[in-house]
Amino acid sequence: KVAHPYLGVQMLTLTPELAKQNNTDPNSPVQIPEINGVFVMRVVPNSPAASAGIRRGDVILQVDGKAITSAEQLQNVVEDSRLGQVLQVKVQRGNQTQQLSIRTAELQNAS
Repeated sequence: KVAHPYLGVQMLTLTPELAKQNNTDPNSPVQIPEINGVFVMRVVPNSPAASAGIRRGDVILQVDGKAITSAEQLQNVVEDSRLGQVLQVKVQRGNQTQQLSIRTAELQNAS
């Protein structure tokens, strides 16, 4: 059995173009910052991300000081971390940036 660290977010790679497309849609429920990063579409209840205060709509910009520009890149950083490792995550929420600490946990099989 291989332990897989996870944060507990459903995410999407965000580009300024994607954000602009969303922001010009009059039916869009949210305005998204027009930047590169990883958009949090959903936070899994009782997950490390939920415990750390990550919210739907946050944009993950950095992990441990390293710029994050795609969901795949974020996934790789998390996969390469150790279980229980605390990751320093910089997020943009609205017009503010925040630094959050997320302790990775083992992904439980949904069987």
